[in-house]
Amino acid sequence: ACLDIILVCTTIFANFRQRKQIFKEMPNMTEEQKDVVILHTPIWSWLDVFDLIFRGINIGFCIWHWNMYPAPTTDSNGNSIGNYEAVVKDILDLEWSDPHVTTEEKVDTFMGMVLSLNDSLRSEDFHRMMGKMMVLVFFMRVVIYMRVHPKIAVLYATLVEMYMDFVHFCVVFFSLFAVLAYLGMWSFGDQKADFRDFGTAMYTQFRMLVGEFNMDTGEEAGFDVMWGLWCVTYFLMVFSLLLNFFLAIVVDSYANVKEAVQTCKVENDVVWDICTTFVYPILALLEGLPQRGKLINALLRADLDQDQKNDDDGDQDIPVSAELLDTFGIVKGKKQSLLFVKYYHRVCPATDFGFEDGASELEHKALMRAAVALDGVRHAVLGEKILETPVQAVEVSLDTVHHEVKKEILDVKNMLGEAEVSRQREMEGLLAKLGGNETIARRIARPSVGMSGVTVDDSFLQEMRTQAEQERSAMQRQLDVVMQLLEDSGRQEQ
Repeated sequence: ACLDIILVCTTIFANFRQRKQIFKEMPNMTEEQKDVVILHTPIWSWLDVFDLIFRGINIGFCIWHWNMYPAPTTDSNGNSIGNYEAVVKDILDLEWSDPHVTTEEKVDTFMGMVLSLNDSLRSEDFHRMMGKMMVLVFFMRVVIYMRVHPKIAVLYATLVEMYMDFVHFCVVFFSLFAVLAYLGMWSFGDQKADFRDFGTAMYTQFRMLVGEFNMDTGEEAGFDVMWGLWCVTYFLMVFSLLLNFFLAIVVDSYANVKEAVQTCKVENDVVWDICTTFVYPILALLEGLPQRGKLINALLRADLDQDQKNDDDGDQDIPVSAELLDTFGIVKGKKQSLLFVKYYHRVCPATDFGFEDGASELEHKALMRAAVALDGVRHAVLGEKILETPVQAVEVSLDTVHHEVKKEILDVKNMLGEAEVSRQREMEGLLAKLGGNETIARRIARPSVGMSGVTVDDSFLQEMRTQAEQERSAMQRQLDVVMQLLEDSGRQEQ
């Protein structure tokens, strides 16, 4: 507790020095700008005040506990006895047969010892109750401590998210809960022991809320109109509606917090981040890397893209490379800059420009992404794309087949159109020669022969479509085989 008080005081003093340094660097600030600085550089928070008060109470409780349970004493026989054992021993050793002491004095002495023992027992009960309260406060403080990392701050963040809705819910819940408890006491207090007074009725309703409906059985069982009406009202309003309202508030708040945690890309699991928290100061000391606070301030002040604007004002992300860190003097030396970039890319992959989170990605998709990334390296070094060639070839072949099938179908349609035009012209000539006898002209004309002399019918079109579908299916099977080979290769590597 003393170390915690020293730590909190040190933190408050450091925050005070930081604010004072900012005012010293910029003495010409306006009142509005000073208000912004004060707002974003708080000297203490409500948690700091709570810690100081709680640690003080904790120290006082420890002193009280020390006085409540002193070291054991030794009796005349050399036996070790505790504080209460000594009081009981004095009561038992009272000389009732001493003729020199009157009975009234003996009774007064005995009652004084008993009252002293009773006061000691009451003090111990209060001491134990305060100890339980201290443990509960420690429990709450542990929950608040969990906010140091987003992945374990889900409980604390959910409580903060649901705070206002929960307060409004409590107003409605306890109002209806108290009314129903009073109604039960007024209606059944003289019949049912569970509703004999208001406090007992509240406790009975709480037991019913957790599922313990203590309904009458045996000879006492039976239907009563008022009791049935009260049970139905309590079940519908409290057990069914209000309880589910509370669950809905919790679930909605948790969903919002979970979405915010998933949006945060820079955090890894808590064990990894704790380890890196202690590793970086050692690495910075050995390799001459900047401290985290100085690094953040330097990045915020530097104009990396040289557009004479604050880099934080724009929506576009600016990649930070080892060359830029060395050029702007954020990290001293090219070797240290390269080491710094490699360290953060390894510790936190999300700092890589163009990072994509693959936490919910399927296994074969992750293997395919890794294979394509390795293939990109091979292409950059060797000038070839080994993995993508079969896939691209299949896709190109499929596109070629689709184009050829469409072209053949279009040619057939054009041929049919030309054949129909030729047939109409032939019909007109025959009608002119036969003097308008249309029946004889239709028998002479050949509807299935075009100008080119090639017979065109539906069976030819169906054959062309079937051939195109077969070629397309074959190409699709080739593509599936390539994808399956990639997945099998990934499983073998695992």
